[in-house]
This record gives sequence, structure tokens and C-alpha cells, in this order.
Amino acid sequence: MPYKVCEQCQGQNGVRTLICKSCKAPFKIKSSNYSPSKARRRRKKQFIKDWRSLSKGDVVRVIGGSGPFYDGKDGMRHYLTDRGKYTIDSIDKNGLHVLGIAPRTSGQQFLYMGPLKKSPMCSTVYRDKHKLLPVAVKQEEI
Repeated sequence: MPYKVCEQCQGQNGVRTLICKSCKAPFKIKSSNYSPSKARRRRKKQFIKDWRSLSKGDVVRVIGGSGPFYDGKDGMRHYLTDRGKYTIDSIDKNGLHVLGIAPRTSGQQFLYMGPLKKSPMCSTVYRDKHKLLPVAVKQEEI
């Protein structure tokens, strides 16, 4: 996995990191007029908190880097669910049965929404909840 090293504490950080996660020292940026305090601010994504409130026909987006994964020999997590848009087909006690609506997500999938736990079948596979964003979710009438 690519990383960059902090000049002050020698800590490893991601390549897009602006400030060292260990010592909070700013990294040098090639652009002369850039300041970490004036960094581009993105709108915070509103994840779905109560997945049980979803209903059949709602469209959700699965965020990459969430859901079941296995630990590779290199120490990296390899996620088993493709990111993208899905239509909800049904809901059960552990998650959502969905249908993919894009070429990458075609076919049926199960989106596990329970707590993190190790798979009983394989020692390197873990179940973890998916992160979902609403795309076309019907609001309940109050």
C-alpha cells in the first residue's frame, strides 16, 4: 500500500494525507497558495442510520470499503461487496436482500447490517455492516 513518511516523526501516512496523524505536522504541498486550513470542504454524507426503516423499491448506494471482507496475506482488507446502486427487494433480521441496478452491481446480493464478527466457515473472513447512502428512499408520512 502506498504511503508517505512524516519528516518530523517518521510516521507512515496515506498519500493524500495533509497533516500527519501522529504528530499533527503539515506536509509540504507543491501548490504555493495552498493551506490545510483552507482546504476544500466537502459536504458531509448523510448515511442511513436506521436500515430497518427502508422498504421494498428504495434505492441505496453501497460505499466502497464497507461490508464483509477478508484479510489478505499482505495485511490489506479485500471487500466482498461491490460498491454501487442497489434496489431493495426484501428485508430480514440481519440485513437487506437487494438487486443491482448497474453493470458493476448486476445480480442479487445480501447486504449484511449486523455487528462485526468472524465468519464461522473461514478464519480470514469477517462480516461487517455496509455503509449505505440514500439515492431514492421513500419518506414515511408522519
